[in-house]
Amino acid sequence: METEEMKDMALQAAATEAACASERPAHVPTPENSFFLSFPHFEAKKVWIGFALLAAFAAAEFGFCLL
Repeated sequence: METEEMKDMALQAAATEAACASERPAHVPTPENSFFLSFPHFEAKKVWIGFALLAAFAAAEFGFCLL
């Protein structure tokens, strides 16, 4: 059982679909390359300094546990 409201809603939906199908989509700019992480590299000196600090901390913790 269809009412007048349902018919109006169907006509509105059809009009919306027709309008959307005929309109051109908005231009979407391509993202810049700076937004993407590409070829990450670390300086070896910084990695070795971090490893040395980690080893020193581990040795200190172990030494304090023996006290």
